[in-house]
Amino acid sequence: MGQKPSIRCTTPSQASPRPLGQAPATPTRAPWLGWETGRTRVRSPGPVPKLPPGPKPPPHAWSSFAMPPALSPAPSRPLSLALPYLVPHRGRLALLGLVLVASTAVAVAAPQLLRRFVDRAADGAQTGTLLWAAAAFAGLALLAEALLVLGDALAARVAWSATNALRLDLVRHCLRLDLTFTQRHPPGALVDRIDGDVGRLANLFSRMVPLLVANGLLLLGIGVALLATDWRVALGYVPLVGGGVVLLRRLTRGAVPAATAQRAASAALLGRVAEHVDGLPDLRGAGANDVARRAFWRDAAALLTVARHAITLGVRWPAAAQGLASAGLLLALLAGAALHLGGHLSLGGAYVLIAYAGMLQLPLLHIAHQAHDLQQALGAWQRVAELLAERPSVLDGPGRLPRPAGGALGVALEEVTFRYAPGERPALDGVTLRLAPGRRLALLGRTGSGKSTLAGLLFRFADPTSGRVLLDGHDLRGLSGDSVRRRVGLVPQEVRIFHATVRDNVSLFDARMSDRQIRVAVREVGLGGWLDALPDGLSTRLGAGGRPLSEGEAQLLSLARVLITDPALVVLDEPTSRLSPAGRGALHAATERLLAGRTAVLVAHQLDTVRTADEVAVLADGRLVEHGPRAALLDDPDSEFSRRLAAGELTR
Repeated sequence: MGQKPSIRCTTPSQASPRPLGQAPATPTRAPWLGWETGRTRVRSPGPVPKLPPGPKPPPHAWSSFAMPPALSPAPSRPLSLALPYLVPHRGRLALLGLVLVASTAVAVAAPQLLRRFVDRAADGAQTGTLLWAAAAFAGLALLAEALLVLGDALAARVAWSATNALRLDLVRHCLRLDLTFTQRHPPGALVDRIDGDVGRLANLFSRMVPLLVANGLLLLGIGVALLATDWRVALGYVPLVGGGVVLLRRLTRGAVPAATAQRAASAALLGRVAEHVDGLPDLRGAGANDVARRAFWRDAAALLTVARHAITLGVRWPAAAQGLASAGLLLALLAGAALHLGGHLSLGGAYVLIAYAGMLQLPLLHIAHQAHDLQQALGAWQRVAELLAERPSVLDGPGRLPRPAGGALGVALEEVTFRYAPGERPALDGVTLRLAPGRRLALLGRTGSGKSTLAGLLFRFADPTSGRVLLDGHDLRGLSGDSVRRRVGLVPQEVRIFHATVRDNVSLFDARMSDRQIRVAVREVGLGGWLDALPDGLSTRLGAGGRPLSEGEAQLLSLARVLITDPALVVLDEPTSRLSPAGRGALHAATERLLAGRTAVLVAHQLDTVRTADEVAVLADGRLVEHGPRAALLDDPDSEFSRRLAAGELTR
């Protein structure tokens, strides 16, 4: 198998958009397989005969994979997004509400007990009476602590249960989206949204929301208590609190968008770091460390700029909250002293005013200290809503692709044109061909000729801009993607090895696959001896921190992944270009076992692969310039296939 470098699990990097109508100056990467899709111009010898028309596909809202996914309007209020996740916990929420009401009642009642204590002490009450008042106050304090602990426990239970359900839905939603989505969102940014943003929402539900509700109830309770104490004080309390709420709302209006921008910049930086760590061997090999370092500092500088702006806006309303609290305490002192000296309020009543003012100050200060977390949480709401609003550009049809009676699928393309974006030059332009069940087709063409695009359409990574792709006469637009991928197996050139067991790497985490099926598939591709030598058999961990694999072992493992699904069509991007001669020999033997009795489309780079094909199709500049039996094209010295062989375009 040759040398054994470690095989890493990689993820496509973020694609850079191009202006519409402008072809890429250099070859780019196809979003579904990481294959090159540049452009070259080759003369076409003429049109290809059209196939007889088949059944029309059902109406489809998305006719082109090139169109960006539509974004539904994000929920304007957090509650509209949170409600479906909170409703299942309505029992606990009701109990939490009762706890908050009880806690507020206890907090409002405690100063009234102290008022009676002060007034009775001033009137010379007996020690026993004062001790009973002190005991009642101590009991209320203990009850308040118990309610606080119970409220925190209920809020945390509801918050983490609800946000874990949201996190699971986000993962499922992202897995349903097509692969252009991963091009626009690097893995680090997605992890930050699914885990980091949802974690901030958990903090919002478990701490900030109960705090805001409790403070609202407390403000209401203090207002009622002040009204019962002295109506003149209550009249001054209402505009103070109302004006404070309006002021804080105005000050926070600009802070939330700034916090959202800060989270987006942070996610971009994390995505950059994850991408560079994943591609570290390639960066070092190309001597691009300095380039990567400059890109990191650009993203870090962008984060610093938006973070400064967010912090500047964020400090205004905490300062205003502290100022309001201090003003309230000062007014309470002045009002209490004036009313007491004027004989309108007892000493205990004056104390109550100061106590309530202090109670008003503490919640405002607490909220002020949580200002940053509140900004981050509200920004996280917006980002999570935007993620849930993403829609795939390839939608499932109602049909299912049945298993062919003969075990192999027929393939047909009818006038297929495909563009990556409206206005761009087509990656495929009017391609028409047919491949009978059980036949092997070798796709030839220079870089950017459309080979990988055509292969991606067969796997329904995309739908054509116009024309039809049919498997056994079924238009793929009318079929579910899951049923297509159960019948079509894909062997990419670059293999992703997951940090998981051999069992999970072969079955791709499908628990329905038995150990016996996995062992049979592994042995069928020639890895039986390798499996027997593993210390823990199928439970041996591969990938980072596990057993390293050679290039050849990884490629054979990818064949086992496809073999275990028993596909009727195999799309194979020839993976032998980086293998030693011995490795290529083992892989060719395993590939022959995989392709036996199945239809195959081979993106060919090696002459040995072309020799195994029944038919050859030559693509140039997105057009099909030649298609026919391999032997006939080889015997014709004027064929495009023969000319390219003579020019040495296929390696041996």
